[in-house]
Amino acid sequence: MNDMIEQENERRLSVIMFSDIVGYSKMMQENEDRGMDLLARHNAIIRKSLGYHSGTEIKVIGDAFLVSFSTVTNAVRCAMEIQEKFSKYNDGQEEEEKILVRIGIHLGDIIVKENDVFGDGVNIASRIELLAEPGGICISQEVYNLVKQKIDLEVVSLGPREMKNIKDKIEIYEILVGSIAGKKVSSERFRSKLRRWQYAVPLASIVVVALALVIYLILQSQNPKRPVQFASRALKINSVDVNYPNISADGNWVVYVASSLEGIQNIYVQHVVGGEARRLTNDTTWMSKSSPCFSPDGGSIAYDCWHYDTIDPGQNIYLIPTQGGYSRKLIDSAQLPVWSPDGRMIAFYRMKHDILSLWTFEVDGEKTTKITEMKSMFMNAAWSPDSKKIALIREFKSESNKAYNEIFINDLAGGKEQQVTNEKETIDDFCWTSENEIIYNSTKGGSVSLWRIPVKGGVSTQLTLGNGNDRFPRISKDGKHLVYVN
Repeated sequence: MNDMIEQENERRLSVIMFSDIVGYSKMMQENEDRGMDLLARHNAIIRKSLGYHSGTEIKVIGDAFLVSFSTVTNAVRCAMEIQEKFSKYNDGQEEEEKILVRIGIHLGDIIVKENDVFGDGVNIASRIELLAEPGGICISQEVYNLVKQKIDLEVVSLGPREMKNIKDKIEIYEILVGSIAGKKVSSERFRSKLRRWQYAVPLASIVVVALALVIYLILQSQNPKRPVQFASRALKINSVDVNYPNISADGNWVVYVASSLEGIQNIYVQHVVGGEARRLTNDTTWMSKSSPCFSPDGGSIAYDCWHYDTIDPGQNIYLIPTQGGYSRKLIDSAQLPVWSPDGRMIAFYRMKHDILSLWTFEVDGEKTTKITEMKSMFMNAAWSPDSKKIALIREFKSESNKAYNEIFINDLAGGKEQQVTNEKETIDDFCWTSENEIIYNSTKGGSVSLWRIPVKGGVSTQLTLGNGNDRFPRISKDGKHLVYVN
């Protein structure tokens, strides 16, 4: 252990850097010899930079380095040099030969004891590292405050983040360096300003993320015709088609399905402030994907996928880690997964002939339970905040034979249903807010706009105005972030 400090039970302020190789376990499973060779190259690159920037190697666990520095400038410069070196190394390498590293840096108290270090400074640095993208560096607010005037940095704020077993949220910044340097948020890709709902929509697909001020003003407005001002961000997606956006419980990440020019669909995750989207799935053949949704803890994403001409044809629900990796099949013959807020269940649909049925799946016990069925081509579901009820759509026909939909709420305990809307319009997307209101899209008023209505029913209030085609509204757990496609 290089230059390890020998004093025991010494408490002090230190700069801690955590790093590891993305997907190293997968490397070892696929080819152990190649994995060991890549690890040796990785260790050599990191140790050379540590020596140049006076980093103290505390310990190495597999592919993970725990390092301390006496100054934040040394730590940040070392991390940037490491990522630049790996970026250059990866140029021209085959995919399986590339080495992608995540790095996290924090300034905090540590305790030195028996040739090891402990304390919040270590714990926070390790959790910050997990927030970095492959090839990226994330730093805490404390580190950023000390280096922003000393080092020329391009950074993106990821906002205040909750850390497991840490009392207060910590502001996190991502340094744009090495392989992710192209993620600079420019005025062409990101706009944040106060504006009205009567927004001139560009022809390209846009995912609109409504922030805290938006939701607050919308939910307080009692006049559906009153123009509402709010702060918003429009995420321009570089795709010919964007569908099925969803938002993480903390409101920081958006997941969606996007298509290439060849029509190949994959699932992407993107931060609400913009930046480069991260592709989770890596399909190169035509498969229909839809309805990705975050688990409440943000660690996984469930989605459905229709396979054609494969040994496992049909539509099934799959699960993939949010940080990337392999998808695994979770539920057979199922579509449109919706995770319950308590994380215990997933609601989903099955279709047989012309009958649509709504089910729940117990994540731990893998038990499926049929809730109800209907004759309909429209499907959607939203959980109540307490995970005890599910909102759904039922289809009807008017006396003039016009099809329309209404939203109902099913009480899982007794099976009783309560009608929420009574509009005789086309409704196909909705979500359930923490304030026990339903935000939904409707053709009421002549265009597809977003509306809100109390769960108990009553008068609905229009949220979006204009001639848009507002679809797939989804809201964060705290009700402060709304995402939809226009």
